[in-house]
Amino acid sequence: MSSTTKPRTRAGKRALQKREPKLEENPKRLLVLRASKTSQVAIGALRSLARLKAPLVTVLRKRNEVRPFELGGEGPLEFLLQRNDCSLFAIATHAKKRPHGLVLGRSFDGRVLDMIEVGVESLKTPEQDTEAPKRAGSIGSKPCLCFLGDAWAKVPHGERLRNLFLDFFRAYDLEEVNLAGIDQVIVLVAQSPPRSVLETVESDGCGDLRILFRHYLVRLKKRAEGDVRLPLVRLEPAMPWMDWRVRRTRFASDALMRQTMPTQEQLRAAAGSTLPRREKNVKYDPARLSKVGKVYLPRQSLETLELAPSARPRKRIRTGTSSATSPAGTE
Repeated sequence: MSSTTKPRTRAGKRALQKREPKLEENPKRLLVLRASKTSQVAIGALRSLARLKAPLVTVLRKRNEVRPFELGGEGPLEFLLQRNDCSLFAIATHAKKRPHGLVLGRSFDGRVLDMIEVGVESLKTPEQDTEAPKRAGSIGSKPCLCFLGDAWAKVPHGERLRNLFLDFFRAYDLEEVNLAGIDQVIVLVAQSPPRSVLETVESDGCGDLRILFRHYLVRLKKRAEGDVRLPLVRLEPAMPWMDWRVRRTRFASDALMRQTMPTQEQLRAAAGSTLPRREKNVKYDPARLSKVGKVYLPRQSLETLELAPSARPRKRIRTGTSSATSPAGTE
């Protein structure tokens, strides 16, 4: 259990068991809070993220003394996460050296797992843009995420950063999705930092990475020609639009990340052995509509390799040129 105190009642024990890590997780809730010092730009970005995460969001109105990047500063934040039963958090900060900051992160088992700090360079909200559509996506809908730019694979921990955003906007887990239910798209464009910055960046950072956050609404229109059964998809710009600059990052170790990912054996035990067994070294090729398998052989040495004996040429027996004369016959 994440709590160090033992429950005294059965109801308290059940309440703590609900907050334990599960193989099939509940929809992750977002905790939105302000630090001791904030700015209007950071608060506007925080409110925009809260609208996108609704209704899986908990907003704290009062300011809180939280500094998660400092040594031992995760304690107050972890207390608030456990108290409000949230596993995602977004904090608005502001300082002279780091103005208009946002701290985004996630937790596991009541402890901070990954977090990043970004600086909001530009912000466009629905209140600022009068031409933007007033109606946003439906509340609780699952957005479609699109990652653009080769910087996600170039910078250190780019894959971990992309996984963080996927977990942040995942919402509900669905087995089937209706086409009409996909009404909003979130596009995250990563711009590569200069080569000089990329070479000197530390191994645990993301460099001077710049992320463009764009939000669009999906409009389905009728086709005039072609297959009328398939609608014509158009993207309409919606707010918020933000430009982020990654400042600080803190990611979990590989050993801790393996604990957060359930194995096939754990999923099979939770499902009562109803899951099909995974075929080892076999994968499906969608291009050829066939299965492709791999066969692993040990390394062979030509010196100790047993080969079939080669047929040796037989020696040819040469006979003499002079023939033997038979003795004279007798009468």
